[in-house]
This record gives sequence, C-alpha cells and structure tokens, in this order.
Amino acid sequence: METKENILEPLLEKALQYGQTSIALLKLEAQNKLATVTGSLARQAVIALMAFALLLFTSIGAALWLGQYWGKPHYGFLIVAAIYALGLGLLLLIPNAIKKRVSDTTITQLIHP
Repeated sequence: METKENILEPLLEKALQYGQTSIALLKLEAQNKLATVTGSLARQAVIALMAFALLLFTSIGAALWLGQYWGKPHYGFLIVAAIYALGLGLLLLIPNAIKKRVSDTTITQLIHP
C-alpha cells in the first residue's frame, strides 16, 4: 500500500508543471500582442512620416504658387499658414475624436489578433 506522500508527490509535480506551462503560455501570448501592437505602431509611424513629407512639400508648392499668383511670395505662405490655423482650430474643438480613435485602435489590436 502506497503512502499518502507517494500518491500526492506526482500530483503536486504535475500541478507545478501545469503552473509553469501556464505562465510560459501567458508570456508568449503577451509577447505576441506586444509584437503585433509594436508592428502596427511602426507601420503607422512610417505612414505618418510619409504623409508629413507629402504635406510639407505640397504646402511649400502651394505657398509658392499662391505667392506668384498674388504677386508677393509672402502672401502665399500667409495664406497656407491661415489654412493650417483653421485646421488647428478645428482639431482643438474636437480633441476627443483623435484620442478616442487612437485608444480604440490600440484596444482592438490588444484584444483581437
């Protein structure tokens, strides 16, 4: 007849292995989520950088063109700056829209692969 210690020992060993395996699985899942979110953020950063460059050069071109049209180069830059000021004013009126979109995207990436 086996003693209680001999019966419990394999059971405790298996429970310990199960716990270690569960922790390893959680670590791997966290790494996967982190990699997914990091990849998504890197992609968005590259897109934002390219969009910024496009916007910058388009703005300079538009400012030079408007300045030539109005006869004085600084007029074109002032007009483009006024357009940006209007856009900034609109963004300041709706600050939660951008924050909500970014947080929703991040949460979606974390929850769904």
